[in-house]
Amino acid sequence: MSAAKPPQRPASEFSPPRPVLTASRSSYAAFTSAQATCTGSSASAGGVALAGPATADTRRRHTHELPTWLLIVAIYPAWLAITAMAAHWPLWLLPLLLGPLLCLHGSLQHEASHGHPTRNPRLNALLAGLPLSLWLPFPRYRESHLAHHEATLTDPREDSESWYLGAAEYAACGAATRALLRCNNSLLGRWLLGPWIALWRFARGEWRLLRAGDRAVRRVWLWHLAACAPLLLWLEWVGLPLWQYLLLGVWPGLSLTLTRSFHEHRADADPERRTAVVEAGPLFRLLFLNNNYHVMHHRHPELPWYELPACYRSYRAALQAGELGYLPGGYARIARRYLLRSVDGLLHPNEAGREPG
Repeated sequence: MSAAKPPQRPASEFSPPRPVLTASRSSYAAFTSAQATCTGSSASAGGVALAGPATADTRRRHTHELPTWLLIVAIYPAWLAITAMAAHWPLWLLPLLLGPLLCLHGSLQHEASHGHPTRNPRLNALLAGLPLSLWLPFPRYRESHLAHHEATLTDPREDSESWYLGAAEYAACGAATRALLRCNNSLLGRWLLGPWIALWRFARGEWRLLRAGDRAVRRVWLWHLAACAPLLLWLEWVGLPLWQYLLLGVWPGLSLTLTRSFHEHRADADPERRTAVVEAGPLFRLLFLNNNYHVMHHRHPELPWYELPACYRSYRAALQAGELGYLPGGYARIARRYLLRSVDGLLHPNEAGREPG
């Protein structure tokens, strides 16, 4: 039995029908042209189709995916080399090398969850699913992430990637927990606390499923532990202590990943404005595999990472006109604004009326 889907919540101002963008005839024409550019097909007459299935033309264009194959070929030898040499390097160098590499591998796993570089999900899992970060089984991530794409974005009762709290969860939190979570809503807090909070939330959910007797989840974890065994033996053989690998590699890698997701979604009554495009330089675009163009990814999840920049350029006019998504600036601007300040409240706006008391 697979993990139960979160219960559907009642309709509200945060789940209206998807709007038709009608700012102007020329604006709409540009918007539908952008849709066609990114998908190789025309938008529907009644509005712009969101995150639809890939067309036959799109699938043919994505047959070979050489850039993704090159990433696969590069990441695993780099991991072997860094871990093999880590015992001979000063400790401060390990987070600078291993952290970004594990972040990049996580981005590769994100690509694989969306059907890249092949059309065979099992082959993609084999290519990208090696548990270099140790804590997250790829099949569980894939299931959770694809559910995120189907959910009402940011709704804590549906969206597994939301950092908002529902009313019941918020009410159950003590003062210390709320203070901790408010710290986590700053960028510095997300770097330092976010990986541990994410790990705790994930482990708590998985433990509940295992205790409930979910055989599918148990099978995934058995395979995951078996896959971790040779990686742990390798770390032992090359003389890299597990605590160093976790604290100086896995933690910084996940902190980098959480930098990308820090400001990529927000609660908004308009579904078109819940997802961001964050400007980034070449290094961050590579580490995140262009997932900073998050509006484009959610509208066209079938696109491979290396086609997202062109898709972004097609939608730029609609983004700048405020018709689609939101633009928080670049990561440097986000850091200046939110390094020590909360990016948002803890309680989802749609839950405020349900808060006890």
